[in-house]
Amino acid sequence: MNKKFTLGIITAIALTMAFYLAYYLLLRDTLFHSSIACIIADSKGLPVKQHLFVLGLIPVYIGIIIFGAATLGILFGSMLQSWFSHCFKNKKDCLNT
Repeated sequence: MNKKFTLGIITAIALTMAFYLAYYLLLRDTLFHSSIACIIADSKGLPVKQHLFVLGLIPVYIGIIIFGAATLGILFGSMLQSWFSHCFKNKKDCLNT
């Protein structure tokens, strides 16, 4: 069964916003202390083997953050897109649904 996945404009916008949010969290030190620089700074006090282990896991961490953001962006975008298409098809107040 071949299903085509079409990327609507709302899903593309949500996906772009999710990528920018993930990029911001990886580069800037925020309240969550989830930036790459913060992880490297926190791992400097560890013994050598543990420090190298943490540095080796940073690409995995980046991949999880990026693909998680992509998944959430597609999920929220498709939900918004289906909600908008439902509202435009029925031509009624969408806030009551």
